[in-house]
Amino acid sequence: MADNLNFSFTEREKEVIEFMKLGYSNTQIAQKMFVSTHTIKVYVTRILEKTGSCNRIQAVYKLASNGYFKHSQQANAQYLMLH
Repeated sequence: MADNLNFSFTEREKEVIEFMKLGYSNTQIAQKMFVSTHTIKVYVTRILEKTGSCNRIQAVYKLASNGYFKHSQQANAQYLMLH
């Protein structure tokens, strides 16, 4: 059941969310985004806080339940193919 939440993420957080959705680890995301693992941990923590989630799986579930991925599915797929 959707909570009808409005999420406000930075562009970098949005990128991390897309990788989280695909099951990437922090290390893998860091390599893809050319940043440190610590930086990714900070982004993930912010995402968890903004979604009120305890873990990555719950965050992705909440986002999916609220239609977050419907709006940008094609654009995100194209982005990930380029990176």
